Amino acid sequence: MKESNYEMLSSISKVTTGPTNSLFSKDIIEGAKEYRMFSGASIDLMGNISKQDLIPVWEKKGKDLTRFSLQAGDVVLLNKGIFPKAAFITEEILDFPLIASANFLVIRPNSDKLRGEVLVSYINSSLGQEKLKNIQMGAVIQSIPASSFRTFEIPVLPLDLQSKIVALHKAGLKAYNTTLELAEQQKNMVEAKILNMLEGAA
Repeated sequence: MKESNYEMLSSISKVTTGPTNSLFSKDIIEGAKEYRMFSGASIDLMGNISKQDLIPVWEKKGKDLTRFSLQAGDVVLLNKGIFPKAAFITEEILDFPLIASANFLVIRPNSDKLRGEVLVSYINSSLGQEKLKNIQMGAVIQSIPASSFRTFEIPVLPLDLQSKIVALHKAGLKAYNTTLELAEQQKNMVEAKILNMLEGAA
């Protein structure tokens, strides 16, 4: 089997950072454009996005957040903390203008070279996490500088094989989420039975 061709992210995508706090406010500004902003709690280690954990923010007067707006196909990477985690932006999540905080890197892949879901799969994998450790900096709070991430090398496959990886990625996420839901239902059922027994014995 032919080995993957490794390429630096800077050659197959655009890597930028999220806006600084000076550009937006978490307090309501009448008449200002409202956005939803990614925080660390907005993404889990599997790349699932929690819409209820997106933070409402308002563009400050005289500032412009347009260039930070996320698009379908983008990848967001939480680059602060021990475990970097990435998520793929879909049309479904864009029912409101979205931005990522300054704790994120935003990757916009060249669609003719790299599928964003493939990048997310690689970053969130054990191998990807291990390789990211090599470019993390900071003794107390670890982070990945944008300049270092641009030189990060990833395996790039033909688009037809990438499509197969995307299908596997989606199936894996669906199975993972279904398992979590079933486990939560089981937990709630057991807890209810225990409480009924305790209250009945009281």
